[in-house]
Amino acid sequence: MKRIAAFLLLLNIGLLMWGTWYKDSTVPEPATPQPPIAESQMLLLTEPGAKPIRRRASQPEKQLKAVEHVCYAVGPFGSARAAAAGGTHLRKLGLVYRLRSKETESKIYRVYIPPMGSRNEALVMQRKLRKLGFKDNAILRERAMNNAISVGVYAKHVNANRILRDLKKNGILARIQVIDKLTTQNWLDIDTAEVAIETLQAVPWEKGVSVEQVPCTPSGSR
Repeated sequence: MKRIAAFLLLLNIGLLMWGTWYKDSTVPEPATPQPPIAESQMLLLTEPGAKPIRRRASQPEKQLKAVEHVCYAVGPFGSARAAAAGGTHLRKLGLVYRLRSKETESKIYRVYIPPMGSRNEALVMQRKLRKLGFKDNAILRERAMNNAISVGVYAKHVNANRILRDLKKNGILARIQVIDKLTTQNWLDIDTAEVAIETLQAVPWEKGVSVEQVPCTPSGSR
């Protein structure tokens, strides 16, 4: 019991000494040195030579522009096989495409000499045509045109008429046959926002193939 009373007495004396002797330090902490002010170089705004410097306005944050979603059509290709070969260029660019085939009707114009009486007569006329410079000719074997001679097939009527006049000048009467032609064209449709048209135009496509931007439809391009 005496030991406990002695311990409490020493504890009270220690607390009294700490409360009496402890004080905050009176030594101030060193302040951060400020840069010197060159008073001799300072001018009032009203003094001559004083030029106020405007603060630069804060630049607004640049907003990222969303990549435009576009559709392209590459073609026409003369066959589905040629279009598939062209598709290898798109796969190398990591693009997905859709093959689209479109049938178009057109007219071609065949210049021909009406059927001869026999095969020999047709051969004689063929040699005559070649001597006159009409080398693009062939003896026909069609049922209604047997032993007739074709003197070229033309996409434009004006060109067929020109050959007709040239034959007439050489004493040869010919005619023009209008033929309806069904042509299948193949296109590669691309629906993407990951490539620019300049990149597609730089691809070494086959002759006659071009790249154009087309309106997008719910299922992709046109």
